Amino acid sequence: SGDEFDGPTAAFRRLLKEVAGDERARVDALVVLSQRTVFVATWPTDPDGGIRTLTSSSGDTAMPVFSGLEVLKEAAQRFGWMNP
Repeated sequence: SGDEFDGPTAAFRRLLKEVAGDERARVDALVVLSQRTVFVATWPTDPDGGIRTLTSSSGDTAMPVFSGLEVLKEAAQRFGWMNP
């Protein structure tokens, strides 16, 4: 479903897929990320706009970053972030 994304977003997504285990690609991805608009989910009750995180069953925590607003909306529905 990547057809709805512009060229730079599609290229960024391809780069993210390539970074696993490749330190140079990881650095490249961070540079590209710093040049893109990204979206994160926030806590609606936090006046400072605290960023939501995900926690795995083993206790690992991650901050999900989304390359498009539609992808963020899909994740928000999946994880129940749309509920108050």
